Amino acid sequence: MGITPHIDWKSIANGLMAPDLRRHQTCLQHVTEVLPGEMVILDQDGSHHHLLWNPAAYVNNNLQCDFEQASCLLKDALCRVMSTWTQRYPNPLISVSGGFDSSVLAALSAQYGPVGLIHFYTASPLADERIYAAALADHLEYSISPTLMSPQDMDVAINLSVHRPRPSARTFTQIFDLASAQRAATRDHGAHFNGGGGDNVFGKLHSAYPLADRYSHTAFSRALASTARDICAVTGTSLPMVLRQAFKACVRQDMLVPWPIMADLLTPLALSMQDTDVHPWLKAVHGAPPGARQHVRSIARATASTDHLNISDDRPTIYPLLSQPILELCLSFPTWFWFTGGRDRALARAAMEPFLPPLLTGRAGKGAFDGLLHQIWILHRDTIIDDLQNGCLADHGLVDRDAIGMLGTDRGVALATPTRILHLHEMEIWCRAWS
Repeated sequence: MGITPHIDWKSIANGLMAPDLRRHQTCLQHVTEVLPGEMVILDQDGSHHHLLWNPAAYVNNNLQCDFEQASCLLKDALCRVMSTWTQRYPNPLISVSGGFDSSVLAALSAQYGPVGLIHFYTASPLADERIYAAALADHLEYSISPTLMSPQDMDVAINLSVHRPRPSARTFTQIFDLASAQRAATRDHGAHFNGGGGDNVFGKLHSAYPLADRYSHTAFSRALASTARDICAVTGTSLPMVLRQAFKACVRQDMLVPWPIMADLLTPLALSMQDTDVHPWLKAVHGAPPGARQHVRSIARATASTDHLNISDDRPTIYPLLSQPILELCLSFPTWFWFTGGRDRALARAAMEPFLPPLLTGRAGKGAFDGLLHQIWILHRDTIIDDLQNGCLADHGLVDRDAIGMLGTDRGVALATPTRILHLHEMEIWCRAWS
């Protein structure tokens, strides 16, 4: 358009505090975004955002069904959605982590045609999920391609989202992206399927709010005790703490479900720029029970994560678990169903029992790439510290130069995790591209 965009530093500050909160204002001045579910009307007075898809229209719509009915409804919806996606994109390549959500995609997609499976692991024991990925492949009678992720393969000077109006890429996904593109090109896969958002949609809430929801529905009943025990089992929290949070939520009906904010390594100036505007989906469900509001917030957070993969080929990256019919159905169920039996995502696990081996439906934990991120940080520590101390973020007073300098010392371990440090550095690289 012949214009030179400039960085919106307030939006950068908010991105540093809440990277998974999508706002209308992007990180470029005068460039705004239409959020998921919105319609924008342009007229002589400017632009006006309206919700076309309102989550409040679906919250608790299936409040009267029992757990077994809900699991059947969810199973049918998952099958219909995956059948539709595989018809649209035959022979998808599915990134299988070994966790539950990506296993759901693989197992259901395989019901409707051929699929390709690719798996990433690291030398860190916490991120070596090959035993679970192999169990899934054996169950589906497919081969799988394990790919070792090495910190030497990461280029921290690159942010793959520099062509976008907000930073979103994660440095450690570079090897995901390259290996997936290479594999898809050689096997004629129609698209990349990713299980991102599954935790969010399948009610991994980890709070006592669903107990408050159940109380608002049944008042005092024996069922409250079983829900409280289930929440304790899933979260590892003591019963008094669960009861305390649930009681507080019951007493304060207007209590907002707060958006997680990260203040590590930021200056008071950056924190003063916090945008207090509530996500439009949360505004829409303000009158809903607290567990339902937290569920909506969790799904809203997932919509921001869809930008993290940047596979540079002609095949789209699809997040089937964020499909509209699944969102609407999952929001309609009682939030305490997701904790039933002391299992997180219990309703989804029950729905998938006909399609997955018990090793996967019964997993209590999941792998993490924290070890890999630590290795990347150690390998590139000097470069990252120098970039952050002498870069755009520091020049605009958003990151604490003194705290950044301490990251290379023993005291720096307590200041921030490698995940946080790398996120700040990724924001720095994006800002340099637009400065």
